[in-house]
Amino acid sequence: GAAVALTASAAAGVTLLEECESAYQSLRVVEARRWGAPVRLLQVNEGLDSFQSVWSEQPGLLGQGYYYDLFALPAWWSGAPKRWKVLVLGLGAGTAFRVLEGASPQHCELELWGVEIDPAVVAAGVRRFELKPDAPRVHVLSGVDCRAALAVLPRDFDLIVLDAYAHQVEIPFHLATEEAFAEMRAHLAPGGWLSINVGGFGFDDPVVAAVGATAASVFTEATVAYRVPRSRNFVIFARRDAQVPTPDGDAFWFAGDVATRQLPSLSLPTSVHRFDRNDGVVLSDDRSALDQLQQRSLEQGRARLASNR
Repeated sequence: GAAVALTASAAAGVTLLEECESAYQSLRVVEARRWGAPVRLLQVNEGLDSFQSVWSEQPGLLGQGYYYDLFALPAWWSGAPKRWKVLVLGLGAGTAFRVLEGASPQHCELELWGVEIDPAVVAAGVRRFELKPDAPRVHVLSGVDCRAALAVLPRDFDLIVLDAYAHQVEIPFHLATEEAFAEMRAHLAPGGWLSINVGGFGFDDPVVAAVGATAASVFTEATVAYRVPRSRNFVIFARRDAQVPTPDGDAFWFAGDVATRQLPSLSLPTSVHRFDRNDGVVLSDDRSALDQLQQRSLEQGRARLASNR
């Protein structure tokens, strides 16, 4: 039958800018002014109280509750290099690009690459989120699967961001296996970073633990997860042939606005966890239980909420 756009009445202070059906999902762009300055959100399918991409008037950090801000940390932790080459797998409407453009070290020349499977999302990013695929040193591949794209991408990235999701909350299983992480590691320059956005309810959450353990099985140095303040997101960091800074070491600390706004909350003992391969189920291409782990995560999260009532 004919595709029908997802329509819902907008909440007070929220304006519907556009909506459509793509080949993959229902898309909806809203602008909220409930907190003063306008914020635009890309929402998909039934996620009318959530977002897949975010835009604010100024590029840079979005504030607590937004996991994208943590993607700016590796460049600072690496000593504010003069050049920084980034690949975003699951670009969405380009939020990670915009955060990095405003929150990277001064005089750091960015080269930004992004892969997004849904061309309609990229088009919405151009119209509503200031995504500029034709800008200098910006490369956007749309309509292609992230893992397939790795076959034709360069192998000298300083940072790879994995932020690909399907059906609102599910990481596509083929992007979170030992084989997938090994391919990503092979595309990193020496000392390069992998940053993974994972949703869950704690460091022991089945999905968070499995992704952390699987990354640790490929990146033999310590794999470290940070809890994103005021959210149910975690960012897992791994590096090629180098250590991820933690609050108990000098490498974690640096000066400036990005540090002031992020490091204090991330330095709390409850905000950081080191993973090794024994901390969760190690996922592989021919044996991935990610769907079942996702279901278990939601069940455990519901039980935690019930026990806190």
